[in-house]
Amino acid sequence: MKQLTRSSITSFMFLLMRRIFYGNAIPRTIAAVRRLIDARNLLFYSDVEQTATVIDRLDLTGISVFDVMMSPEYKEYYGENSQDFRRVVEKILNNNAFEFDIKTVKTYNDNTTLRLKHFNVDYSDDYKDAVVTDNNPLVLAHGLNSNLNTWDDFGKKLAQNGFDTWIIEMYGGPTTECVGCQNYTFANLTEFYWPALITGVQNYSGQDTLSYVGFDLGCTVALESLEDYNSGKSDAAWVFNTETGEYELDSLSATPIETFVALGCLGNFTQAYYDLDYYLAPFPDVFSRLYPNINSSLDTAGLVDGHINGEIIRAQLLLSPGIFIDDFTHLFYMHMPPGDKDALISKEIYEELFSWMSGDVQEVGKDVSITNFAMIQSTYDNHFLVGAPTPCFDFITCIVLPNLLPMERINTDKIVSDEDQKEICINVNPTNLNYVGFTNIQHYPSFIFGGLPDNDQVHIVITEYLKNKKIDYKEGLDIISTNPSTCT
Repeated sequence: MKQLTRSSITSFMFLLMRRIFYGNAIPRTIAAVRRLIDARNLLFYSDVEQTATVIDRLDLTGISVFDVMMSPEYKEYYGENSQDFRRVVEKILNNNAFEFDIKTVKTYNDNTTLRLKHFNVDYSDDYKDAVVTDNNPLVLAHGLNSNLNTWDDFGKKLAQNGFDTWIIEMYGGPTTECVGCQNYTFANLTEFYWPALITGVQNYSGQDTLSYVGFDLGCTVALESLEDYNSGKSDAAWVFNTETGEYELDSLSATPIETFVALGCLGNFTQAYYDLDYYLAPFPDVFSRLYPNINSSLDTAGLVDGHINGEIIRAQLLLSPGIFIDDFTHLFYMHMPPGDKDALISKEIYEELFSWMSGDVQEVGKDVSITNFAMIQSTYDNHFLVGAPTPCFDFITCIVLPNLLPMERINTDKIVSDEDQKEICINVNPTNLNYVGFTNIQHYPSFIFGGLPDNDQVHIVITEYLKNKKIDYKEGLDIISTNPSTCT
């Protein structure tokens, strides 16, 4: 095997799918390859036209690579033709300059143990001081059928950008989805679980003012909890004191969230009316019609008593009496919560969502005051067609007739409608609003397509917003409103 020399590294260049990556020194070459790895989906699988990118002395990727290579731990191996230097390069390219610290809190009402993940990074204090514009701890909360590991990739990206990143687990973990675990309700999440976890981040980080990114249910729970506890909550959580080795009561401070990013936030599941019938986005439409047929069977189908996952929901819906041909399409392509068998959730949460889809109106985030609020939605290109007076049964009634007859359209991401997102935007009272929308990105990942929470373009927009507190126009991104009074 040919030995790797300094000259061969510094002159390294490769051509792949008509894209060239080149560096004129070891750190810059490694940074170029790292850029390729980080943006692989955007570069190779996106329709958005890419322009040349230069990693200069101000580029964050280049700075972070150099910072790790020149750290006291690794500096002595720099440029060596050795296994030690190889491990340093592999660490950088695999984005492994992180260590995870798992912490726990307990809820005040019933001592339910909840987990938090903190990203500890190898970057120097000088690096953090240079690149971080927001020193607030950053909290991530994913949506339905997720757990502490679901958003690891995004958490790593944000930590690489210098953010003090935390992931909270309200649901999906071994301490919430187990034999004997409480079948918690949506009210439990807003009254106890979310305040406990946020109190934990405040306590363990030593800072009361936080930033927050919530997707799907992780967004809705936060806004609903802030309706009641934005002024603080006493005795919100039991937090662990490392000096005494005991859990101690702590309180949630007032105005805990300064910057809030609402990504695909679940809301009222707005219904579009046509004659005497109403229609929802694809998955809520299927779920609201068929859930009564599968309700009882879910109790025995759950992997853990009272706790189920998206795969169980999908399987039961496919077997349900009354399912129509177009329903199979929506369920097959999984425009619904992901089917991770390890990411369970209380059945009571689906009961709550069913009531919302059936007309139980929720004013999510009503009168919650937040300094910086970003609302990010997506309108999927294949909008749900409205207008057929009865459900369809075959190719003619499902496909041909809807495209021949005059139709109304409701814009959705396959789960929530644009109108739903606008209502939430109007409910919240931000000082600084950025309301934007992507196109052609569905809500949840499917067998074929990615979804909002794992999309590289979405990650870039969120990261830039957290740094600059504004969102600038980009191709494929619509700036809907900066007016908090109208959200238009």
